[in-house]
Amino acid sequence: MRFTTLFKSMRILATRLTSKTCTRQFNDISFEDISDISPTVIKRALNSHKLSYEEGHTCFLINCPVCQRKAKSLSNPKLFINKKTGAFQCPSCMSFGQWNSLESYVSTKRSKTAGKPTLTSNLEVVSQYLKNIENTTIPLSNFSEGDFVKICKEFQLPDVSYSLLQHISIRIDLAHTNLYFPLENALSTTVGYRILHKKQNGQITPKVEPLVECEGVLAGKSTKVKDTAVVVPNLSDFLILLNQRLSNYIVCLPNGLINLPQYILPSLERFSKLILWFGNDLNSWDSARSFAKKLNEKRCLFVRPTENQLLPHDAVERDFKAIVAAAKPIWHKSITTFSSLREDILSDLQNIDKVHGVKWKRFPTLTRILKGHRKGELTVITGPTGSGKTTFISEYSLDLAIQGVNTLWGSFEIRNVRLAKTMLQQMVGLPLDKNLEKFDTFADEFEKLPMYYMTFHGQQAVKVVMEVLFLMNFLTIIKKS
Repeated sequence: MRFTTLFKSMRILATRLTSKTCTRQFNDISFEDISDISPTVIKRALNSHKLSYEEGHTCFLINCPVCQRKAKSLSNPKLFINKKTGAFQCPSCMSFGQWNSLESYVSTKRSKTAGKPTLTSNLEVVSQYLKNIENTTIPLSNFSEGDFVKICKEFQLPDVSYSLLQHISIRIDLAHTNLYFPLENALSTTVGYRILHKKQNGQITPKVEPLVECEGVLAGKSTKVKDTAVVVPNLSDFLILLNQRLSNYIVCLPNGLINLPQYILPSLERFSKLILWFGNDLNSWDSARSFAKKLNEKRCLFVRPTENQLLPHDAVERDFKAIVAAAKPIWHKSITTFSSLREDILSDLQNIDKVHGVKWKRFPTLTRILKGHRKGELTVITGPTGSGKTTFISEYSLDLAIQGVNTLWGSFEIRNVRLAKTMLQQMVGLPLDKNLEKFDTFADEFEKLPMYYMTFHGQQAVKVVMEVLFLMNFLTIIKKS
């Protein structure tokens, strides 16, 4: 089966519902850059190179060959290999890359010849960044309790105890416009910061720095239960739960519900149980299920999205310990009962007005008929050549992308340059050739959209295209429509 005739009259648009605050670069997705990998292939290769490994929840762990080559370390730093993609990283030397790079590296481990392959490392970039932050910021613990309360109010954070600073090292810049929350890797080493930036108008915007492939999570430490973590999407919930002194670790995801980068998975590998507390709207509930697949469903529980179990910042008077204790498993065996489903049914009924999906702003009639874009729906657009199918679906997808919906385009007849130019013109509503002086401004805004393009053109085997779709679904958690 080939795609040429199939896509003559049909366009398949793949998108994934995310937060409306999504900011993301658009990229061409090249199949050559994606490894065709599986856990079996990885294990077979490790065995062939006589490398012992441990199998974790989401990664294989081996002694880092880079650290071993640089020095004879007794600590044997571990290198983490993602089971599904083969992407690897070492939290010690911060080497990272794709599976083919690692396999090439370990195959020459005993070679004495020159020209050995090297692996990319973020160690220098991260070290320089952290040094700069240390030199230009001050720990919040240096301030008085009164100043601490004032700073929390300025950054629209909840009212928490000053003693909380004993559990997390928060920093602030000299101008009091940026608040820095440390992101830790699998070694509990700071590798970056989740930053709250205060604009002149008082608006608070979050961001993560530095943007490298050795990311970490914001973790509040526990002295009691060390193998369980409550995972939340935002700083307010993180601080409130940390302030409650629960027996579990409290973890805040660096990008909220926008996406779950594969490079933070090693930071969560130590936990045998993850309790996902994402909120009671459809997007949060859907994200909990999607993220759980990436985190290993068997160790994931979630706080069910009912009216009585809101996010901590929406229900500060609730018994958080009881809510966490009542978390239910996401993963179920093949057979279930109504008693296991009744809470899901209740959540559906309580959120009936939220299951309509993302509403198109440019096509109100379409929204009235279809009730918005929803996960799991296939939309088929048919018509003769020249009737405007591509033009329509282009603006259809642009409308959703502007609202933060991750979008993957697979156009097998029209090249990406022409397609992106059409979308850019639809976004600005002006003829580009007559507004060339504004091109950079328009392009900068378009680059912020969560838009991806496959580089396929013309005939392609179904298997090849589906492999790209499946991997992109894992990497960015895209919704298919």
